[in-house]
This record gives sequence, structure tokens and C-alpha cells, in this order.
Amino acid sequence: MKLIILIVIASVTSVVAQVVDVEPPPDEADELEQQESRVNLSGVLQKPYHTWGADHRENEKYFDYLFGKKFRIITSPAYKTSAGPNQIPSGDKEPTPAAAIRDAPEVTTKSYNPRSGEDNNYGYRPDSEYPPAQWVQKWPECGGTRQSPINLVLNTCEKDYGPPLQSIFFKKHPHTTMIRNLGHTVQYSFEYTGTPPILTGAFLDAEYLFTQLHFHFGTNDYTGSEHSINSVTYPMEMHLVFYNSIYNDTQEASEHPDGLLVLGLFFQVLEKTPNQRFALYLSDVPTDGTEIKIQNPRSHRLFDFVGSMDFHYATYEGSLTTPPCSEAVTWIVSARPRQISRHDLETFRSLQGVEGPMMGNNRPLQSTNGRSCLYH
Repeated sequence: MKLIILIVIASVTSVVAQVVDVEPPPDEADELEQQESRVNLSGVLQKPYHTWGADHRENEKYFDYLFGKKFRIITSPAYKTSAGPNQIPSGDKEPTPAAAIRDAPEVTTKSYNPRSGEDNNYGYRPDSEYPPAQWVQKWPECGGTRQSPINLVLNTCEKDYGPPLQSIFFKKHPHTTMIRNLGHTVQYSFEYTGTPPILTGAFLDAEYLFTQLHFHFGTNDYTGSEHSINSVTYPMEMHLVFYNSIYNDTQEASEHPDGLLVLGLFFQVLEKTPNQRFALYLSDVPTDGTEIKIQNPRSHRLFDFVGSMDFHYATYEGSLTTPPCSEAVTWIVSARPRQISRHDLETFRSLQGVEGPMMGNNRPLQSTNGRSCLYH
């Protein structure tokens, strides 16, 4: 009887694999990685973004994602790794277990690398060389019809009752974090082994790959965010930037109306909120051009910045909020603020930029020009 059952299961598995053209997961974690190391992804192989690894929970989550999407395979013509564009890291070496990476000590390296050039001479003050009202003189797209940020009036947004957003690998640990003071903001970027975090699902018809996050913040506890919800602003707004996987990178993506996706999250001060580890190294990038590289960082998963993705949000078509103001952004703006401690917010406010104190680095609200929004 057991033999009959096994034969039936094997037959069904074979039929399903043939119908959807998806191979079953390998028996050994490194088998598929070694196969992938010999394949150029530039339009040659239909491949899931997920690289099978030792963490069975991520494997299972990704399979659930594929099956929930009717076996739709995620592809990309340009998946970048440390080995270069369209190259999978060599499978000759056995991958380091995730637990070993998490247990390794943090190693930090400080450096100084100031930005310069004409593309960095915009500002937010009336006496800036190019204040916000004059950005359009140098960057014409800043005067376009789908500019950001805007005030989102939720009761005017169309209600969306569709499926939720899918956050893939938001709990994945990066092996390296780079924190940079760019003069106008402080930016975090991460390097991962294998698959970077992905945002998809809901109303999105593509997969968007995470690239960096940064912050906009004000001088008081009531203003500083770029967007507003029902005319209410907050002291800080964090932007997580993703790019459409059909493009090679953010530069190419910014040239297309569906190229970029930015997740905007508000922060409000709650006095009893514990300090966040992601703010721990801010004091190491106090002035324009300072940066710190952290190997084996603690608490730098996207989940540590974002928390649960189970929140209401508004979405609309907009632009970058800094020059060149590319009108290539799908915005997802959370309607619920996160909490930040007084200590951490004051640490952000202590940062110095190209014009002195960095705080107040928020672009004024732009006209909606008749644009619509969705509220989920």
C-alpha cells in the first residue's frame, strides 16, 4: 500500500513540474547554487530570484509566494552581485551558514568621501544656490505634472480591497552596511549574499528590488516629513527606495515611469520608545562626506527599520523629491506613523550637511494636478 502511495505522489509531482516548467527544490542546499554559478542570467535563464539556502523558512516562504502567484516565475535581465552584473557568486565554496554570519563580530571602517559637482548644489533654504522654488531652472523635470511630495487626503482616495503587499526577505541579514552623510540626507545601503529584499504583490504588477533608504526630518516635533496625510505632518519621514527588476539599476529605472518604487514611513516622537540600533552609528557620520562601513551589522534587516507590513497606506504616481525630480516613482505612503525616541531624533538633528544643520531637508508640497490615489 505504501509503495502505491509513493508511486502516485511521484507521478503527480512529475506532472505538476512539467505543466508549470518549474523544477522541484533540490535535495541539497548547494546543488542549485552550483548550477546557477555556471549560468549567465542575461536573458538566458528563467530563474526565481530566490537562491536556495540553509534557512528553510525563507525557502518555504518563497515557495508559498510562487504557488500563491500561480507559479509565476520572477525574472530579471540584470541581477547584480559582488561578482558583477548578471553573475551569480561562485558556487565552488560552501556558503557561510546564516547563523555564523549573524554571530560574527561587527567590524567598522570610517572614511571621508564628500560629494561634489553641480548636481549637489541644490538646497532647502531661501538663500541656497538653488532653493526648492528654483530647482526647475536647472532641473526642468522638477516643474512636471506628477511631482512629489503631496498632501494625501484619504477620503478622496479610491478604496483598494485587493491582496496585501508581499515583502520578501525583509528579515534577511545584510553582510555589510554603508551609512553615508550625503550632505542633504543620511543614507543606508546594504550588501546581501544572494537575493536582495523584494517588494511586490497588492496592486503592483512587477517585482521591485531594494537599493537604499534615507531620511527627511525637521527642526521640531510637528514638521519635517515630506508628505502629509490629511494635512498632518510628522517630524521625520523615511524613504525606502526600490527599482523595477526589469531594469538594470536605479539609473536606468529612473528613466521610465514604472521604474522606481518608494515606501514612505512617518515617525513621531514617543518619549518611552527605546533607542533603535539602526541609529547607533549616526554619530559616526556627523558632517557632509563622512561615512562608515559596518561588516556583520546587527539589527540592519529591513524588518528592523520597517516592522510589520500590515498597515494601511495610500499610493499614487509621483517623482523623486530631490533633483532631478524624475517622474518615475510609484509611491506607497503609510498612513500610520512609527515611533522614534527623543534621543534618536535629536541624533538625526545633530547631523551637519552642505548648508550647516541638515534638519529641514524636506521639499515643500507639490500640486496634485488632478492625480488620483488608492487607499488600502
